Amino acid sequence: MAVMSKILVAAFLCFYGISFEKETGEQEAAADKFAEDCLIPPEEYKSFISNKRFSLQDIKGFANQIERDPGIVLGRLQNDGYVGFDDWTMSPLRHKYKVKMSV
Repeated sequence: MAVMSKILVAAFLCFYGISFEKETGEQEAAADKFAEDCLIPPEEYKSFISNKRFSLQDIKGFANQIERDPGIVLGRLQNDGYVGFDDWTMSPLRHKYKVKMSV
């Protein structure tokens, strides 16, 4: 449900022309870190990455342990450089959403 809430907020912001793409600096870095830590508990993430095992099953298991969608864990691992964005073996974890806005 939290993922869907973030998607709806993003859709709302895009619909009204509000963008954070050009945000940079300390405030943006702090916001990113806050979001990362809210989605994936920092200590558990550090423990997970210390094992250096990022198979599809490992990611699913960790996601289940922290009660998150595996796609969230995959995105974090990709952003942190542990899994490549072009790793096709992770395809089952990638999600695409369409938000239909009716006016």
